[in-house]
Amino acid sequence: MNSKYVLALTVGLNIVGGIIAGVLVGLGFDWATENWFGTKTRPWGLMFFFLIGIIAGFKNAYEDLKRIERKLNPPEEKGKKDTEDVLKDAKESGRKGGSGGEELKRENSGKT
Repeated sequence: MNSKYVLALTVGLNIVGGIIAGVLVGLGFDWATENWFGTKTRPWGLMFFFLIGIIAGFKNAYEDLKRIERKLNPPEEKGKKDTEDVLKDAKESGRKGGSGGEELKRENSGKT
């Protein structure tokens, strides 16, 4: 199978799995409250856990999509390389830089 289809299947199963789990937990909750405690909660437990299942399914699908996106598009370290190049150039030229470092030290020393 193509990896795109596997990824789509994973996301879809997360959504459907969350809904099915919510329905089963809701039915179990309604059954347990009726048989153990004698209170009738028939449609409310099912509806509540059905909604919780939908939310959980979409949350899991969203997390999977973000993980897949990070895997396919790793963040660039361009800013880090630029900073390292500037520091390397400053060391090679023997320059100390401006007074910004001392100003920051003075500002931070006054803070707790």
